Amino acid sequence: MFNMGFSEMLIVAAIALIVIGPKQMPEMARMIGRMLNEWKRATGELKSTLTTDLREDMGARKKNSEGVPDVPQPGASEDLGVAPVKKPDAAPGDKA
Repeated sequence: MFNMGFSEMLIVAAIALIVIGPKQMPEMARMIGRMLNEWKRATGELKSTLTTDLREDMGARKKNSEGVPDVPQPGASEDLGVAPVKKPDAAPGDKA
């Protein structure tokens, strides 16, 4: 995990034993284990959420590439709920 060999882990354990003490060492190890477990659970949930969202997005993109336009085409203003603008034939006061 951290590219540590057995000798390096022994040195870290010896220093931790001196600093923390033999009575609190099991409690500290449990606490570190719980923290790592919670970290794994949180990252797993995040990964599954991102994977699900990505799959849904890719499915929507695939559906759009099969003929459903992403961007409204010119003249499709009725799809947006907006009435098309009509130009008047002649403005009042204009000479024809």
